[in-house]
Amino acid sequence: MSEAAAERWRETCERFHELSDLDGVARLKRLTEIGRTDPELRAAVESLLSADDMVDERLEPLKVGIADVVQRHLAPDRSPVDPLRLVGRTISHFRIIEPIAAGGMGVVYRAEDTRLGREVAVKLPLASQQMDKQGRARFVREARAAGALDHRNLCSIYEVGESEDGWLFLAMPLYAGEPLKSRIAREGPLAVNGALDIARQIAEGLAFAHEAGVVHRDLKPGNVIVLPDGTAKILDFGLAKSADLSDTPSGVGGLGTAGYMAPEQVRGQPVDARADLWSLGVVLYEMLTGVRPFRGDDAVSLAHAILHEDVPSPSTVRPGLPGSVDVVVRTLLRQDRDQRYASARDVAADLESIRRGATPALRGHVPSHRSAWPRTRSKGVATVLSIVAVGVMVSMAAAKVLTPALPRKLTANDAAYEFYLRGREYENTGRVAVAETLYSRALALDSTFALARARLAVVHLASTNRPDAARLQQAREEATAALRAQPSLADAHYALGLYWQRRYDHHRALAQFALARDGLQDPGALHAAMGVSYRGVGRWEEAIAELERALALDPRNIVYAPELAHTYGRMRRYRESQRVWSRYYALTPDAYGFMLIKGWSYTRANGTTDTLAAALRRIPPEFDERGMVTFSRVSLARFQRRPTDALAVLAASRHTVSEDDMLYRPQSLLRGMVYADLRDSIRAVAQFDSARAMLEDSLAVHPTDPRLHIALGMALAGLGRKPDAIRAAEQAMELAPISSDVVRATCFMGGAAEIFVSLGENDSALRLLNELLRLPAGREASVPLLRMDPAYDRLRDDPRFEQMLRRYAAI
Repeated sequence: MSEAAAERWRETCERFHELSDLDGVARLKRLTEIGRTDPELRAAVESLLSADDMVDERLEPLKVGIADVVQRHLAPDRSPVDPLRLVGRTISHFRIIEPIAAGGMGVVYRAEDTRLGREVAVKLPLASQQMDKQGRARFVREARAAGALDHRNLCSIYEVGESEDGWLFLAMPLYAGEPLKSRIAREGPLAVNGALDIARQIAEGLAFAHEAGVVHRDLKPGNVIVLPDGTAKILDFGLAKSADLSDTPSGVGGLGTAGYMAPEQVRGQPVDARADLWSLGVVLYEMLTGVRPFRGDDAVSLAHAILHEDVPSPSTVRPGLPGSVDVVVRTLLRQDRDQRYASARDVAADLESIRRGATPALRGHVPSHRSAWPRTRSKGVATVLSIVAVGVMVSMAAAKVLTPALPRKLTANDAAYEFYLRGREYENTGRVAVAETLYSRALALDSTFALARARLAVVHLASTNRPDAARLQQAREEATAALRAQPSLADAHYALGLYWQRRYDHHRALAQFALARDGLQDPGALHAAMGVSYRGVGRWEEAIAELERALALDPRNIVYAPELAHTYGRMRRYRESQRVWSRYYALTPDAYGFMLIKGWSYTRANGTTDTLAAALRRIPPEFDERGMVTFSRVSLARFQRRPTDALAVLAASRHTVSEDDMLYRPQSLLRGMVYADLRDSIRAVAQFDSARAMLEDSLAVHPTDPRLHIALGMALAGLGRKPDAIRAAEQAMELAPISSDVVRATCFMGGAAEIFVSLGENDSALRLLNELLRLPAGREASVPLLRMDPAYDRLRDDPRFEQMLRRYAAI
């Protein structure tokens, strides 16, 4: 490429990136300005912009939009079907095989993930190496916002990153399917039920994204792919916008493709999720009729049609369509967005009713509440989203935790007070070990400083999820001493409440939390702690209310979201749990442990392993906190009836135990279970016996840990020592009674049920499983999970098992 041609290409890319962020009217104005002085530049930029309408379509070969511009400015030996000249190269750990799609925003290649040995699609933004720092940051934010969404009708994102030589990339699944745009071009109007089903799936994917605070803003047939099994997936959430964008200028709707843009986008007004509903209306209209509802010879006339013309009913173009279809489409395409559907979920419900021949509710005329809609106000994607489900707004743009207003000085020693202030700063950012040191130094200078002593008790309890007996006792002594010095000190009552909570005495904990209401400088933490204790005593709705209140009081603190998601999950309100998890991941995209929990949530809700498998694929090989990734990989392989893969996972693991706060599984015990799946009794017995010896040694040191008793019972059951295994299961349940903590109790009831099943004690197993299904015990027992888990295979011949599953499935 000559120097002049290279400069021309750079100028074209700069103008393209400038205009791609403008709304329709501003874009036309800027193009006109460019055309007055450089008509050829305008034509090149327009070619790139129009190619955006072809994004993610197959190259046959690359003949439109970008191809013309690239062909014009690249060296003669450059192949037009490899516009970025990457075939054969390796980007990060992806070996590029061939280009498969292109558009105005990027090129998609088929590639091999050399780490995991699978084929993927790798998308690279156009001219990413000329992208400035702000553009690169936006690309990563957009990808993370999209990657946080995990739904069967949304395209997954495996990885986002930057190669050593500066290429930005997205790695995605390589779907075998046909773009909806190609299908419409090939078939013309689609079969009515088929169109309604595709639109329903799109609506369900949008509903999930909207509830997670993300708006697509460029929905069109070119961004939807239909898989061979009929599943519709929305692609290119790389253009998606999170719900509030506080770090960029406001007031611009922007982006989108002209024929599918909502009136508010054309006007450049703030855009919310209702713009996606308009675009869905256009897509549905096109599927039903083969033509778009709004047309124009150029962008100006098309914009005028969108803003001012009434849309003709689909039945005027395709006679015989049900009247209810006309109503749905016209409601989606109302120019006043307040008159559109209240949510994408309502659209999905109406479409499904029509498809089944039932009478739809036609909920589209319900006025929406403006405050309930995720909203975009600018040109870039910031890390901000709205947690509508819990009634709060969580700012992702502000990573700093709120610092509470400090109380009046409670010590005459200025140096001690300074140490205390610094301790609070570290505590508020989660660095409790440093805070503990600073509070101790404050007390060394003034042993009567009750507030520092109370906060020291708090960090003793917060330094680990399962503080040992010595640390628990130390925390209690510090809190009690603080109360002796200052009987009404709210922080000391709060610390004492946490102590009782860690001891699973939630009634005493709640009594102390009630005394901490007046004067505690961090009320959000207090409400979150109360929520955990209400959950422990089985007051589930109050637990939800307190956790929601915690988030409302401290909207930038993301610590409370996992507790809320856990609580919804245990109540088997899996959809709400998954919604909160999605928002949490958007804030903390590297929270792999919680990503795993969300994958398990889908397995329990649906009895499918796809989401859990996807989560495990995203987790780096080096991450295996407390061996729980190993446990999940083994469980996944067992669910999928692949025991040899489970053994390979265990052979590669660096851990000897997988554990969390409610589970303890030595790898020898897991190996024994897998060998039992293989009916290799000799190896199974050897592994079970190894586990037994290890667990008996551990119990000699920690005799009151119910996790160890459950694991020992499983090993003893594998050895055929029935009375000993039953005794271990009963001991675990005695150590964790429901009267102490409902959540903890149900965990060990689930383990005991597994032991009873393996022993052939069906009566005892079914009694426990019935109790678990009756209780909010969504981690241990759900109907879909029980249907697939090999741990319950021995129950499947007992007719009572299927009767139980049917009974609870109907509830």
